[in-house]
Amino acid sequence: MKSYNLTLEDYELRKEVQVSNKTDYKEHFHGARKKLYVYNKMIGSTVLSASLDLGELNKQQFAAFIGLFNRNLYRTFVKNPDLHYLDVGFRGLSRNKNFDLYNDLNPGQIFWNIDLSSAYFQMALRLGYISQNFYNKYILDDRYKAVKRLCISFLGRRNKMIYNTSNGKQVIECDMSSLAQVYKNIRNELYNVINNISQHTEYLEFNIDGISVLPAELKLVKDYFDSLGLIYKSTRCKKIDSYVYSYGSTQKRFKRVINNKNK
Repeated sequence: MKSYNLTLEDYELRKEVQVSNKTDYKEHFHGARKKLYVYNKMIGSTVLSASLDLGELNKQQFAAFIGLFNRNLYRTFVKNPDLHYLDVGFRGLSRNKNFDLYNDLNPGQIFWNIDLSSAYFQMALRLGYISQNFYNKYILDDRYKAVKRLCISFLGRRNKMIYNTSNGKQVIECDMSSLAQVYKNIRNELYNVINNISQHTEYLEFNIDGISVLPAELKLVKDYFDSLGLIYKSTRCKKIDSYVYSYGSTQKRFKRVINNKNK
């Protein structure tokens, strides 16, 4: 396990040893992680970007869930081969803000944010990519909140191996287009769900998995999500000033402060 979590500097030092000794080696790149192999044995691994927030899970639980999700996904492909050809399109905005409506609100005026819970995970079930039993087991378990999103985001990662031998360098890249299409379809389905309700409301803003509206339209949004069988949470918001509003017990910025002072 020590070799599995090297700093980038230590990883490069181990690779430099192989280069200096003229030893054949290979590097496996999968998303942000790369692994160094010599004689088919992994001797080092590192992450090229910031470490992931696993929430309450440890690394073993995180890896186990990723494995469960992938096996569940592959089984659904076997049971329903037509999923290979599913192509969910989307044309529109994935997020938007109605600055005019926000400006018209008085300080202290209330509005509501309705946010889908584990939105990617819900769309995976909606499109038939995961089983109902697997979904039921994890959808309400907040310990898996982060990994339920990441397991789907990971589907869009590239996967390649670089072989470095005395005969030169060879790159073999896996065809991940089927899994990338799954990620695209889930993302686009989510965009469509939010975009559809945005077209029937005078929203303050909407983003990838939620929408904010005035109290008069709260029921309309809830009824829409209920009709789709989606799980969501509603958070009371209040305008504080021209830039900031309260979101439950926290504060968020609706727009940036523009500094027009001459330098």
